[in-house]
Amino acid sequence: MRNVLGLGLVLVLGLGVGSSFAVDKTFGKDVTMAEAVSIASINEKPADFADKDVLVTGKVVGMCMHSGCWVMIESGKDQILCRSLDESVHFSPNVMERPIRLEGKLLWDKNAPGMEMKAHEGEEPHACPNPQVMVSVAGAVVDLAEAEAADEPKAEAEPEAEPKAE
Repeated sequence: MRNVLGLGLVLVLGLGVGSSFAVDKTFGKDVTMAEAVSIASINEKPADFADKDVLVTGKVVGMCMHSGCWVMIESGKDQILCRSLDESVHFSPNVMERPIRLEGKLLWDKNAPGMEMKAHEGEEPHACPNPQVMVSVAGAVVDLAEAEAADEPKAEAEPEAEPKAE
């Protein structure tokens, strides 16, 4: 009986420790696609991908600071805007500068205005991007391993001892 209790305790502690090392955060639906399309390919020939589901990968280099409804993803020197048009996906500020895998439908509108005025609940109207080429976000996975480590409290450094006078 004692061995069973000991084993149970080890399992519970192991699961607790394992969950504290979570490295991914999902926003919206689970990402189901395995093969990513390069952002360069999308930007070069958006008509080839229009109204199709795509998976893009890169680093988050910009985002909506009002409600988190869009992110700008960069891969190499290419960028694409990914926006939750129905406002069902909201990214938290800790996604900035983090690796991301984002799935959604590629939208291509040659007549898109570039920017449009939006008012999120409880906010003043502000300009939101509406470019010719963007991904309508269904879901995304962000690697938050570094972000979580950066959020942990750091121990304060001990003050250095003053040198002794000789």
